[in-house]
Amino acid sequence: MGDEAARQRARRDRIENRSRAALERDRRAEVLLIEALNALAERDSVVARCEARAGQALVGAADFGLSAPECAARSGLDLAEVRRLLRLARGRAREG
Repeated sequence: MGDEAARQRARRDRIENRSRAALERDRRAEVLLIEALNALAERDSVVARCEARAGQALVGAADFGLSAPECAARSGLDLAEVRRLLRLARGRAREG
């Protein structure tokens, strides 16, 4: 009878240790996932600020009389990108 109780106790201990390890692994994974999401949010913020600056600069060039195609040709940017950045900058100018 004592051997059976010892085996059962050892089995419970193994299960409990596995459960603790799984909980710790889940906690560590959660921390890393939150870190990844924070890094991506930070990246998105930096990209938005840089795109706003680029758009403002393109608006300035347009104010000097350059068309969007001329801005694209002279800067090496894709015309669609120039137009997108101009829309972004002009939209923000109207909002704020």
